[in-house]
Amino acid sequence: MDFRTIIPVAFASQQYNLSHHFLTMGSCFAEHIGNFLFNYKFQTITNPFGTIFNPLSVCKLLTQKNINPHRFVCRDEIWHHLDFHSSFWATSRENLFQKIQQTFDKVRLEQIDVLIFTLGTAWVYEWKSDNQTVANCHKLPSDNFRKRLLEVDEIVQGIQNLLNQYPHLHIILTVSPVRHLKDTLLGNAVSKSVLRLACHFLSRYERIFYFPAYEILLDDLRDYRFYEPDMIHPTAQAVEYICQHFSQCFLDESAQTWIKKWKAILQQLHHQPFYSQSKPYKSFLENLLSTLQQIKETDVSQEISQVQKILESFSYS
Repeated sequence: MDFRTIIPVAFASQQYNLSHHFLTMGSCFAEHIGNFLFNYKFQTITNPFGTIFNPLSVCKLLTQKNINPHRFVCRDEIWHHLDFHSSFWATSRENLFQKIQQTFDKVRLEQIDVLIFTLGTAWVYEWKSDNQTVANCHKLPSDNFRKRLLEVDEIVQGIQNLLNQYPHLHIILTVSPVRHLKDTLLGNAVSKSVLRLACHFLSRYERIFYFPAYEILLDDLRDYRFYEPDMIHPTAQAVEYICQHFSQCFLDESAQTWIKKWKAILQQLHHQPFYSQSKPYKSFLENLLSTLQQIKETDVSQEISQVQKILESFSYS
């Protein structure tokens, strides 16, 4: 008897490899997929604007050309901006502006092939002063904000605008499987339903694809052993399982071969010897260095330097 409900994940009509540039944006689950790609040497920028839970704020960050000067706020002598995560802060408005601008300069969608967009919640907070959605409330008094549920059409339109502005861009949509308990389980269920329905309509576009991370965790891995002690976030094992499905769906044969190859090398790079000055360990490092120097698929100069530095530390030749 099979005690699992396996989610079939078919090969996507469009697949990618080491030559493509990836950007992940959205909820904290976007970081899991981004870190997976980055660790396997894919050209990846992971959540550069911090965790952004609602899809409209992500779309705004990716389509706006200028920083709104009227949305800077100060709390306890620390400056924030309502369109950005709380990790963007400074002791002066000018320094915060520069920090944000530097991030904008680094994230150029003209140079990105694939946007992996993880939708976290359909509940948003609007700043009453301008009736616009905020990315983060920065612990300001709650009476400054109005909470509401996004409409499916709003999400669809926002991502359509993003698609139209960047006609070369491919978008992989996911719904974060992380529950937002502050909205209550009932409110979270409504929110995820709105997000999933928006993804359903958007996946009909040629350059938009849906990856069922939400369904894999909630239906395939339907067991609390795949959750952290908070019973909300997935364990490392669950994340690895989902990322394996992601790679099988969206990465081509050359990328799959590379992942297997690099995984074996990563295990060697992370090896902790019992005798750090032994001759067998030195021989092990020399073989690893030779393997790294023969890699042509991507830049591994950092890893080569890492191994060379350890070899130089040996007290004998």
